[in-house]
Amino acid sequence: MTNEDFQKGFFEEFASIKEEFASFREDFASIKKEFREEFASTKKEFREEFASIKEEFKHVKTQQGDMMIDIQHVKSRQDDMVMRQDDMADDIQHVITRQDEMYAVTCAVEHNNQVGRSELDGQNIRLAKAEGKFKKAPHFIS
Repeated sequence: MTNEDFQKGFFEEFASIKEEFASFREDFASIKKEFREEFASTKKEFREEFASIKEEFKHVKTQQGDMMIDIQHVKSRQDDMVMRQDDMADDIQHVITRQDEMYAVTCAVEHNNQVGRSELDGQNIRLAKAEGKFKKAPHFIS
């Protein structure tokens, strides 16, 4: 192999390497362009999805606030119910006290009636004795 053949072979090999490198550069530029387009598309989709998620969180936060208001309303109603229940317990206690007083009065009236009946019975017995004596008196006089 001569120097000229060597140089010719070297330059041919160098030219083919140069062509492969140029082809590689074009492929790399194409891949780079596709990557950038996909990245931009993905970035856009991510931002849209993130905005959607953000809106959903705002909606959830609003619902949570509404639920807290409802819970506070329920708590206030529960407090009102407890107060009413306490008032009812006081009223029931007053009714029980009143019932006890009425029972005591009823017992006193019943006792008074029994005592009065006894006294009346005692008077009736005396009257009956006196009547009996008055009825027998004409028999003795005659």
